[in-house]
Amino acid sequence: MNNNIMNTQRDYSEYCPNGFLLCKQNVDIKWEYKSFGSYYFYYSETTEYHIHTQNDLQVLVIGNAYDLNTNDKNRRITEIIAEKFNNSFNDTVEYITYLAGRFLIILRNGNNLSIFPDSHCTYACYWSDKVKNVFTSHLQIFKDYWKIEINEILSSIMNHEDYISPGGKYFPATLTPLQNIYPLIANCFISHHEDNTEHKRFYPHISLHEKYKGYNKDIIYLLFKNYLLNYFKNIYEPNNTYISLTNGLDSRAILSIALMANLKIDTFTYTKFGGDYPHYEKDLVGASKCATHAGYPHFILFLPQLDYGNDFYKMYSKTFSLHARFPVLAQAYYQQLPVKSNVLISTISETGTVFYAERSEKNITPEVLAQKWSTSKIHTNGLVLEAFDEYIDYTEFHLSKLYDFDFYDLYYWEHRNSKWANIWYQECDLSHKVILPFNCRLINELMLALSFEDRKSKYLLNRLIKDAGLSYLPDFYA
Repeated sequence: MNNNIMNTQRDYSEYCPNGFLLCKQNVDIKWEYKSFGSYYFYYSETTEYHIHTQNDLQVLVIGNAYDLNTNDKNRRITEIIAEKFNNSFNDTVEYITYLAGRFLIILRNGNNLSIFPDSHCTYACYWSDKVKNVFTSHLQIFKDYWKIEINEILSSIMNHEDYISPGGKYFPATLTPLQNIYPLIANCFISHHEDNTEHKRFYPHISLHEKYKGYNKDIIYLLFKNYLLNYFKNIYEPNNTYISLTNGLDSRAILSIALMANLKIDTFTYTKFGGDYPHYEKDLVGASKCATHAGYPHFILFLPQLDYGNDFYKMYSKTFSLHARFPVLAQAYYQQLPVKSNVLISTISETGTVFYAERSEKNITPEVLAQKWSTSKIHTNGLVLEAFDEYIDYTEFHLSKLYDFDFYDLYYWEHRNSKWANIWYQECDLSHKVILPFNCRLINELMLALSFEDRKSKYLLNRLIKDAGLSYLPDFYA
Protein backbone atom coordinates (compact mmCIF):
# COMPACT_ATOMS: atom_id res chain seq x y z
CA MET A 1 0.00 0.00 0.00
CA ASN A 2 1.30 3.45 -0.90
CA ASN A 3 2.02 5.48 2.21
CA ASN A 4 0.75 8.61 0.47
CA ILE A 5 -2.67 7.11 -0.14
CA MET A 6 -3.98 8.54 3.12
CA ASN A 7 -3.04 12.06 2.01
CA THR A 8 -6.53 12.65 0.60
CA GLN A 9 -7.84 15.56 2.66
CA ARG A 10 -10.26 17.61 0.53
CA ASP A 11 -12.56 20.51 1.29
CA TYR A 12 -15.31 19.83 -1.29
CA SER A 13 -15.10 23.34 -2.69
CA GLU A 14 -13.98 22.68 -6.29
CA TYR A 15 -15.82 24.41 -9.14
CA CYS A 16 -14.80 23.78 -12.75
CA PRO A 17 -11.21 22.94 -11.74
CA ASN A 18 -8.53 23.57 -14.40
CA GLY A 19 -11.15 25.75 -16.03
CA PHE A 20 -10.86 28.98 -17.97
CA LEU A 21 -13.11 31.68 -19.34
CA LEU A 22 -12.09 34.08 -22.10
CA CYS A 23 -14.55 36.90 -22.67
CA LYS A 24 -14.81 40.66 -23.15
CA GLN A 25 -17.03 41.47 -20.20
CA ASN A 26 -16.26 41.59 -16.51
CA VAL A 27 -17.86 38.48 -14.99
CA ASP A 28 -18.50 37.93 -11.28
CA ILE A 29 -16.74 34.57 -11.20
CA LYS A 30 -14.58 33.83 -8.16
CA TRP A 31 -11.41 33.39 -10.18
CA GLU A 32 -8.29 35.42 -10.85
CA TYR A 33 -7.94 37.04 -14.26
CA LYS A 34 -5.39 38.62 -16.55
CA SER A 35 -5.80 40.96 -19.49
CA PHE A 36 -5.54 39.31 -22.89
CA GLY A 37 -5.86 42.17 -25.33
CA SER A 38 -9.48 43.34 -25.06
CA TYR A 39 -10.39 40.07 -23.32
CA TYR A 40 -10.45 38.98 -19.72
CA PHE A 41 -8.72 35.64 -19.20
CA TYR A 42 -10.25 34.09 -16.07
CA TYR A 43 -8.72 30.94 -14.62
CA SER A 44 -9.34 28.63 -11.67
CA GLU A 45 -6.76 28.26 -8.93
CA THR A 46 -5.67 24.89 -10.35
CA THR A 47 -5.40 26.04 -13.99
CA GLU A 48 -1.86 25.98 -15.35
CA TYR A 49 -1.08 28.55 -18.04
CA HIS A 50 1.71 30.51 -19.67
CA ILE A 51 1.40 33.78 -21.65
CA HIS A 52 3.98 35.29 -23.97
CA THR A 53 3.46 38.79 -25.36
CA GLN A 54 5.30 40.16 -28.37
CA ASN A 55 4.03 43.49 -29.68
CA ASP A 56 0.37 42.90 -30.63
CA LEU A 57 0.72 39.12 -30.58
CA GLN A 58 -0.08 37.10 -27.47
CA VAL A 59 0.38 33.35 -27.12
CA LEU A 60 -1.47 31.56 -24.31
CA VAL A 61 -0.88 27.91 -23.43
CA ILE A 62 -3.51 26.52 -21.05
CA GLY A 63 -2.49 23.20 -19.55
CA ASN A 64 0.81 21.57 -20.44
CA ALA A 65 2.47 21.21 -23.84
CA TYR A 66 5.69 19.37 -24.71
CA ASP A 67 7.89 19.15 -27.79
CA LEU A 68 9.13 15.55 -27.77
CA ASN A 69 11.84 16.31 -30.32
CA THR A 70 13.53 19.07 -28.33
CA ASN A 71 12.10 18.63 -24.79
CA ASP A 72 10.86 22.23 -24.80
CA LYS A 73 7.92 22.89 -22.50
CA ASN A 74 5.24 25.48 -21.86
CA ARG A 75 7.02 28.82 -21.53
CA ARG A 76 9.60 28.10 -24.20
CA ILE A 77 6.85 26.79 -26.46
CA THR A 78 4.99 30.11 -26.24
CA GLU A 79 8.17 31.88 -27.36
CA ILE A 80 8.74 29.47 -30.26
CA ILE A 81 5.15 29.89 -31.42
CA ALA A 82 5.58 33.67 -31.46
CA GLU A 83 8.81 33.31 -33.47
CA LYS A 84 7.14 31.02 -36.00
CA PHE A 85 4.09 33.27 -36.24
CA ASN A 86 6.39 36.06 -37.45
CA ASN A 87 7.34 33.80 -40.38
CA SER A 88 3.93 32.42 -41.29
CA PHE A 89 0.66 31.18 -39.83
CA ASN A 90 1.21 27.83 -41.56
CA ASP A 91 4.57 27.34 -39.82
CA THR A 92 2.85 28.04 -36.53
CA VAL A 93 0.11 25.50 -37.18
CA GLU A 94 2.66 22.87 -38.26
CA TYR A 95 4.55 23.32 -34.99
CA ILE A 96 1.43 23.18 -32.81
CA THR A 97 0.22 20.08 -34.68
CA TYR A 98 2.99 17.86 -33.33
CA LEU A 99 3.13 18.97 -29.71
CA ALA A 100 2.34 16.45 -26.98
CA GLY A 101 0.37 17.06 -23.79
CA ARG A 102 -3.05 18.13 -22.63
CA PHE A 103 -3.56 21.76 -23.59
CA LEU A 104 -5.26 24.52 -25.51
CA ILE A 105 -3.19 27.10 -27.36
CA ILE A 106 -4.80 30.48 -27.95
CA LEU A 107 -3.23 33.02 -30.31
CA ARG A 108 -4.34 36.64 -30.24
CA ASN A 109 -3.11 38.75 -33.11
CA GLY A 110 -4.75 42.14 -32.77
CA ASN A 111 -8.49 41.44 -32.86
CA ASN A 112 -8.07 37.91 -34.26
CA LEU A 113 -8.20 34.80 -32.10
CA SER A 114 -7.17 31.26 -33.06
CA ILE A 115 -7.80 28.43 -30.57
CA PHE A 116 -6.02 25.11 -31.14
CA PRO A 117 -6.60 21.92 -29.12
CA ASP A 118 -4.12 19.16 -28.40
CA SER A 119 -4.17 16.05 -30.56
CA HIS A 120 -7.45 14.63 -29.20
CA CYS A 121 -8.99 17.81 -27.79
CA THR A 122 -8.64 16.49 -24.26
CA TYR A 123 -8.89 20.04 -22.86
CA ALA A 124 -12.43 21.04 -23.77
CA CYS A 125 -13.43 24.40 -25.23
CA TYR A 126 -16.99 25.62 -25.93
CA TRP A 127 -18.28 28.64 -27.82
CA SER A 128 -21.57 30.11 -29.02
CA ASP A 129 -22.86 31.78 -32.16
CA LYS A 130 -25.38 33.69 -30.03
CA VAL A 131 -23.27 34.77 -27.05
CA LYS A 132 -20.44 36.59 -28.76
CA ASN A 133 -16.78 36.70 -27.70
CA VAL A 134 -17.06 33.97 -25.05
CA PHE A 135 -14.90 30.82 -24.95
CA THR A 136 -14.77 28.52 -21.97
CA SER A 137 -13.71 25.08 -20.77
CA HIS A 138 -16.97 24.05 -19.10
CA LEU A 139 -20.57 23.98 -20.22
CA GLN A 140 -21.50 24.81 -16.64
CA ILE A 141 -19.97 28.27 -16.97
CA PHE A 142 -22.25 29.12 -19.89
CA LYS A 143 -25.20 27.92 -17.81
CA ASP A 144 -24.23 29.77 -14.64
CA TYR A 145 -23.18 33.12 -16.13
CA TRP A 146 -25.22 33.45 -19.33
CA LYS A 147 -28.37 31.49 -18.42
CA ILE A 148 -28.45 29.63 -21.73
CA GLU A 149 -31.57 27.54 -22.32
CA ILE A 150 -31.50 23.77 -22.26
CA ASN A 151 -31.14 22.03 -25.61
CA GLU A 152 -34.44 20.19 -25.92
CA ILE A 153 -33.31 18.31 -29.04
CA LEU A 154 -30.42 16.72 -27.19
CA SER A 155 -32.63 15.98 -24.18
CA SER A 156 -35.13 14.12 -26.37
CA ILE A 157 -32.31 12.05 -27.92
CA MET A 158 -30.55 11.20 -24.67
CA ASN A 159 -33.82 10.22 -22.95
CA HIS A 160 -35.33 8.41 -25.92
CA GLU A 161 -36.40 4.82 -25.34
CA ASP A 162 -34.45 3.78 -28.45
CA TYR A 163 -31.13 5.01 -27.02
CA ILE A 164 -29.82 1.99 -25.12
CA SER A 165 -26.20 2.00 -23.99
CA PRO A 166 -25.34 -0.05 -20.88
CA GLY A 167 -21.76 1.21 -20.99
CA GLY A 168 -22.86 4.85 -20.79
CA LYS A 169 -24.32 7.45 -23.12
CA TYR A 170 -22.64 10.42 -24.74
CA PHE A 171 -23.71 13.36 -26.86
CA PRO A 172 -23.89 12.92 -30.64
CA ALA A 173 -22.43 15.21 -33.30
CA THR A 174 -22.12 18.88 -32.26
CA LEU A 175 -24.98 18.74 -29.77
CA THR A 176 -24.42 19.86 -26.19
CA PRO A 177 -26.94 20.20 -23.34
CA LEU A 178 -27.25 23.96 -24.03
CA GLN A 179 -28.81 25.63 -27.05
CA ASN A 180 -26.38 27.13 -29.56
CA ILE A 181 -23.31 26.10 -27.54
CA TYR A 182 -20.79 24.17 -29.61
CA PRO A 183 -17.71 22.07 -28.79
CA LEU A 184 -14.28 22.40 -30.29
CA ILE A 185 -13.55 19.11 -32.09
CA ALA A 186 -10.14 17.45 -32.38
CA ASN A 187 -8.12 18.28 -35.51
CA CYS A 188 -10.08 21.52 -35.90
CA PHE A 189 -9.55 25.02 -34.55
CA ILE A 190 -11.64 28.06 -33.73
CA SER A 191 -10.99 31.16 -35.84
CA HIS A 192 -12.52 34.32 -34.40
CA HIS A 193 -12.51 37.85 -35.81
CA GLU A 194 -14.60 40.55 -34.15
CA ASP A 195 -18.03 38.90 -33.79
CA ASN A 196 -17.51 36.21 -36.39
CA THR A 197 -16.52 32.71 -35.23
CA GLU A 198 -15.70 29.79 -37.52
CA HIS A 199 -14.81 26.18 -36.77
CA LYS A 200 -12.21 24.98 -39.28
CA ARG A 201 -10.23 21.81 -39.96
CA PHE A 202 -6.41 22.06 -39.88
CA TYR A 203 -5.46 18.36 -39.81
CA PRO A 204 -4.65 16.10 -41.55
CA HIS A 205 -2.46 18.10 -43.88
CA ILE A 206 -0.22 15.25 -45.03
CA SER A 207 -0.39 11.88 -46.76
CA LEU A 208 0.45 9.09 -44.32
CA HIS A 209 1.66 6.91 -47.16
CA GLU A 210 4.06 9.53 -48.46
CA LYS A 211 5.33 10.65 -45.06
CA TYR A 212 6.10 7.13 -43.85
CA LYS A 213 7.08 5.58 -47.16
CA GLY A 214 10.04 3.25 -46.56
CA TYR A 215 9.43 2.96 -42.81
CA ASN A 216 9.31 -0.73 -41.91
CA LYS A 217 7.77 -2.09 -38.71
CA ASP A 218 11.08 -2.07 -36.85
CA ILE A 219 11.70 1.62 -37.56
CA ILE A 220 8.12 2.53 -36.62
CA TYR A 221 8.39 0.56 -33.39
CA LEU A 222 11.68 2.19 -32.36
CA LEU A 223 10.30 5.68 -33.02
CA PHE A 224 7.06 4.81 -31.21
CA LYS A 225 8.92 3.49 -28.18
CA ASN A 226 11.36 6.39 -28.04
CA TYR A 227 8.65 9.05 -28.25
CA LEU A 228 6.78 7.36 -25.39
CA LEU A 229 9.95 7.12 -23.32
CA ASN A 230 10.68 10.79 -23.93
CA TYR A 231 7.10 11.72 -23.01
CA PHE A 232 7.47 9.86 -19.70
CA LYS A 233 10.68 11.69 -18.89
CA ASN A 234 8.98 15.02 -19.55
CA ILE A 235 5.97 14.41 -17.32
CA TYR A 236 7.49 12.30 -14.57
CA GLU A 237 7.45 13.56 -10.98
CA PRO A 238 9.17 11.28 -8.42
CA ASN A 239 6.83 9.89 -5.73
CA ASN A 240 3.81 11.48 -7.37
CA THR A 241 3.17 9.59 -10.62
CA TYR A 242 0.54 6.86 -10.89
CA ILE A 243 -0.77 4.59 -13.61
CA SER A 244 -4.46 3.76 -13.80
CA LEU A 245 -3.96 0.08 -14.54
CA THR A 246 -6.45 -2.40 -15.99
CA ASN A 247 -5.87 -5.78 -17.58
CA GLY A 248 -6.06 -4.25 -21.06
CA LEU A 249 -3.13 -4.09 -23.44
CA ASP A 250 -3.05 -0.30 -23.62
CA SER A 251 -2.49 0.23 -19.89
CA ARG A 252 -0.07 -2.71 -19.79
CA ALA A 253 1.89 -0.97 -22.56
CA ILE A 254 2.10 2.19 -20.44
CA LEU A 255 3.35 0.09 -17.53
CA SER A 256 5.95 -1.38 -19.90
CA ILE A 257 7.26 2.07 -20.79
CA ALA A 258 7.59 2.92 -17.09
CA LEU A 259 9.63 -0.26 -16.64
CA MET A 260 11.84 0.52 -19.64
CA ALA A 261 12.45 4.04 -18.33
CA ASN A 262 13.28 2.65 -14.87
CA LEU A 263 10.90 5.11 -13.22
CA LYS A 264 9.44 4.72 -9.75
CA ILE A 265 5.69 4.65 -10.29
CA ASP A 266 2.71 3.39 -8.29
CA THR A 267 -0.33 1.77 -9.88
CA PHE A 268 -3.97 1.41 -8.97
CA THR A 269 -7.14 -0.26 -10.23
CA TYR A 270 -10.70 0.75 -9.45
CA THR A 271 -13.22 -1.97 -8.72
CA LYS A 272 -16.67 -2.68 -7.32
CA PHE A 273 -17.61 -5.42 -4.88
CA GLY A 274 -20.90 -6.82 -3.67
CA GLY A 275 -22.36 -8.03 -6.98
CA ASP A 276 -21.75 -9.82 -10.24
CA TYR A 277 -19.04 -7.69 -11.84
CA PRO A 278 -16.85 -10.00 -13.97
CA HIS A 279 -15.21 -7.12 -15.90
CA TYR A 280 -14.05 -5.52 -12.66
CA GLU A 281 -12.75 -8.88 -11.45
CA LYS A 282 -10.72 -9.37 -14.64
CA ASP A 283 -9.19 -5.91 -14.33
CA LEU A 284 -8.46 -6.37 -10.63
CA VAL A 285 -6.73 -9.74 -11.00
CA GLY A 286 -4.90 -8.95 -14.24
CA ALA A 287 -3.71 -5.50 -13.17
CA SER A 288 -2.57 -6.77 -9.78
CA LYS A 289 -0.49 -9.51 -11.42
CA CYS A 290 1.08 -7.02 -13.83
CA ALA A 291 1.99 -4.58 -11.05
CA THR A 292 3.38 -7.36 -8.86
CA HIS A 293 5.54 -8.71 -11.67
CA ALA A 294 6.77 -5.19 -12.47
CA GLY A 295 7.61 -4.62 -8.80
CA TYR A 296 5.37 -1.58 -8.44
CA PRO A 297 3.20 -0.77 -5.41
CA HIS A 298 -0.45 -1.35 -6.31
CA PHE A 299 -3.58 -0.20 -4.55
CA ILE A 300 -7.31 -0.49 -5.11
CA LEU A 301 -9.91 2.27 -5.44
CA PHE A 302 -13.32 1.10 -4.26
CA LEU A 303 -16.30 2.45 -6.19
CA PRO A 304 -18.89 3.69 -3.67
CA GLN A 305 -22.65 3.56 -3.96
CA LEU A 306 -24.17 6.57 -5.69
CA ASP A 307 -25.51 8.95 -3.05
CA TYR A 308 -26.99 12.21 -4.31
CA GLY A 309 -27.01 13.63 -0.78
CA ASN A 310 -23.34 13.26 0.13
CA ASP A 311 -20.79 16.06 0.24
CA PHE A 312 -19.05 14.89 -2.90
CA TYR A 313 -22.13 14.81 -5.08
CA LYS A 314 -23.23 18.24 -3.88
CA MET A 315 -19.84 19.58 -5.00
CA TYR A 316 -19.82 17.51 -8.21
CA SER A 317 -23.22 18.84 -9.29
CA LYS A 318 -21.96 22.42 -9.16
CA THR A 319 -19.69 21.63 -12.13
CA PHE A 320 -21.73 18.87 -13.76
CA SER A 321 -25.37 19.82 -13.34
CA LEU A 322 -25.94 19.37 -17.10
CA HIS A 323 -24.38 15.97 -17.58
CA ALA A 324 -22.59 13.17 -15.74
CA ARG A 325 -20.31 10.49 -17.06
CA PHE A 326 -19.20 8.35 -14.08
CA PRO A 327 -19.75 10.25 -10.81
CA VAL A 328 -18.98 7.33 -8.49
CA LEU A 329 -15.58 6.90 -10.14
CA ALA A 330 -15.01 10.65 -9.79
CA GLN A 331 -15.87 10.27 -6.10
CA ALA A 332 -13.44 7.37 -5.69
CA TYR A 333 -10.71 9.47 -7.30
CA TYR A 334 -11.52 12.44 -5.11
CA GLN A 335 -11.70 10.61 -1.80
CA GLN A 336 -9.02 7.94 -2.27
CA LEU A 337 -6.27 9.28 -4.53
CA PRO A 338 -3.38 11.29 -3.09
CA VAL A 339 -3.85 15.04 -3.30
CA LYS A 340 -2.25 16.67 -6.38
CA SER A 341 -1.31 13.34 -7.88
CA ASN A 342 -0.37 12.84 -11.54
CA VAL A 343 -2.28 9.95 -13.09
CA LEU A 344 -1.43 8.36 -16.41
CA ILE A 345 -4.44 7.10 -18.37
CA SER A 346 -3.94 4.89 -21.41
CA THR A 347 -6.91 6.01 -23.49
CA ILE A 348 -6.32 7.36 -27.02
CA SER A 349 -4.26 4.34 -28.07
CA GLU A 350 -7.48 3.06 -29.67
CA THR A 351 -7.09 5.71 -32.36
CA GLY A 352 -4.25 3.62 -33.76
CA THR A 353 -5.59 0.12 -33.09
CA VAL A 354 -8.79 -0.19 -35.17
CA PHE A 355 -11.58 0.77 -32.79
CA TYR A 356 -14.21 0.30 -35.52
CA ALA A 357 -13.49 -3.08 -37.11
CA GLU A 358 -16.51 -3.10 -39.43
CA ARG A 359 -15.78 -0.68 -42.29
CA SER A 360 -17.92 -1.84 -45.20
CA GLU A 361 -19.33 1.59 -46.09
CA LYS A 362 -16.79 3.64 -48.05
CA ASN A 363 -18.55 7.02 -48.06
CA ILE A 364 -19.08 9.46 -45.23
CA THR A 365 -22.80 9.84 -44.56
CA PRO A 366 -24.87 10.85 -41.52
CA GLU A 367 -26.20 7.27 -41.41
CA VAL A 368 -22.72 5.74 -41.17
CA LEU A 369 -21.56 8.16 -38.46
CA ALA A 370 -24.77 7.78 -36.46
CA GLN A 371 -24.47 3.99 -36.44
CA LYS A 372 -20.90 4.19 -35.18
CA TRP A 373 -22.05 6.57 -32.46
CA SER A 374 -24.66 4.06 -31.28
CA THR A 375 -25.67 0.62 -32.48
CA SER A 376 -29.03 0.94 -30.74
CA LYS A 377 -32.13 1.88 -32.71
CA ILE A 378 -31.64 5.57 -31.91
CA HIS A 379 -29.12 5.85 -34.77
CA THR A 380 -32.01 5.88 -37.27
CA ASN A 381 -33.75 8.78 -35.52
CA GLY A 382 -34.30 11.79 -37.78
CA LEU A 383 -32.98 14.27 -35.21
CA VAL A 384 -29.79 12.24 -34.85
CA LEU A 385 -29.28 12.02 -38.62
CA GLU A 386 -29.84 15.75 -38.98
CA ALA A 387 -27.29 16.40 -36.21
CA PHE A 388 -24.66 14.28 -37.96
CA ASP A 389 -25.36 15.98 -41.26
CA GLU A 390 -24.52 19.27 -39.53
CA TYR A 391 -21.48 17.65 -37.89
CA ILE A 392 -20.03 16.74 -41.28
CA ASP A 393 -20.17 20.37 -42.37
CA TYR A 394 -19.07 21.74 -38.98
CA THR A 395 -15.89 19.62 -38.96
CA GLU A 396 -15.35 19.68 -42.76
CA PHE A 397 -15.41 15.89 -42.51
CA HIS A 398 -15.20 15.25 -46.23
CA LEU A 399 -13.08 12.60 -47.94
CA SER A 400 -11.39 15.30 -50.01
CA LYS A 401 -10.04 16.86 -46.77
CA LEU A 402 -8.73 13.66 -45.18
CA TYR A 403 -5.87 12.71 -47.54
CA ASP A 404 -5.30 8.95 -47.23
CA PHE A 405 -6.45 8.63 -43.62
CA ASP A 406 -9.29 6.15 -43.13
CA PHE A 407 -12.32 8.20 -42.11
CA TYR A 408 -13.29 5.54 -39.54
CA ASP A 409 -10.02 6.18 -37.68
CA LEU A 410 -10.45 9.94 -37.79
CA TYR A 411 -14.08 9.70 -36.74
CA TYR A 412 -13.14 7.76 -33.60
CA TRP A 413 -10.21 10.11 -33.02
CA GLU A 414 -12.31 13.25 -33.31
CA HIS A 415 -15.87 12.51 -32.32
CA ARG A 416 -15.60 10.01 -29.49
CA ASN A 417 -12.69 11.76 -27.83
CA SER A 418 -14.05 15.30 -28.16
CA LYS A 419 -17.59 14.37 -27.08
CA TRP A 420 -17.05 11.61 -24.49
CA ALA A 421 -13.47 11.30 -23.27
CA ASN A 422 -12.78 14.93 -22.41
CA ILE A 423 -15.79 14.96 -20.07
CA TRP A 424 -14.15 12.07 -18.21
CA TYR A 425 -10.95 14.09 -17.92
CA GLN A 426 -12.95 17.02 -16.53
CA GLU A 427 -14.30 14.69 -13.85
CA CYS A 428 -10.72 13.66 -13.10
CA ASP A 429 -9.77 17.33 -12.80
CA LEU A 430 -11.77 17.50 -9.58
CA SER A 431 -9.08 15.48 -7.85
CA HIS A 432 -5.90 14.98 -9.88
CA LYS A 433 -3.85 15.85 -12.93
CA VAL A 434 -4.54 13.72 -16.00
CA ILE A 435 -1.62 12.68 -18.21
CA LEU A 436 -2.30 10.96 -21.53
CA PRO A 437 0.87 9.36 -22.96
CA PHE A 438 -0.67 8.55 -26.35
CA ASN A 439 -1.95 12.10 -26.90
CA CYS A 440 0.52 13.26 -29.55
CA ARG A 441 0.31 13.13 -33.35
CA LEU A 442 3.95 12.01 -33.54
CA ILE A 443 2.76 8.84 -31.81
CA ASN A 444 -0.70 8.65 -33.42
CA GLU A 445 0.67 8.85 -36.95
CA LEU A 446 3.20 6.08 -36.34
CA MET A 447 0.42 3.77 -35.17
CA LEU A 448 -1.76 4.63 -38.17
CA ALA A 449 1.14 4.15 -40.61
CA LEU A 450 1.12 0.39 -39.98
CA SER A 451 -0.98 -2.00 -42.02
CA PHE A 452 -4.60 -2.56 -41.01
CA GLU A 453 -3.74 -6.09 -39.87
CA ASP A 454 -0.82 -4.96 -37.70
CA ARG A 455 -2.95 -2.25 -36.16
CA LYS A 456 -5.84 -4.61 -35.48
CA SER A 457 -3.49 -7.12 -33.80
CA LYS A 458 -2.04 -4.27 -31.69
CA TYR A 459 1.45 -5.02 -32.91
CA LEU A 460 3.13 -2.00 -31.32
CA LEU A 461 1.52 -2.48 -27.91
CA ASN A 462 2.28 -6.20 -27.85
CA ARG A 463 5.88 -5.59 -28.82
CA LEU A 464 6.32 -3.06 -26.02
CA ILE A 465 4.82 -5.50 -23.54
CA LYS A 466 7.05 -8.33 -24.77
CA ASP A 467 10.20 -6.19 -24.58
CA ALA A 468 9.33 -5.24 -20.99
CA GLY A 469 8.83 -8.88 -19.99
CA LEU A 470 5.12 -8.61 -19.29
CA SER A 471 3.74 -10.62 -22.21
CA TYR A 472 3.75 -14.02 -20.51
CA LEU A 473 1.14 -12.96 -17.96
CA PRO A 474 -2.37 -14.30 -18.69
CA ASP A 475 -4.69 -12.02 -20.60
CA PHE A 476 -8.10 -12.45 -19.03
CA TYR A 477 -9.74 -10.66 -21.96
CA ALA A 478 -8.51 -13.26 -24.48
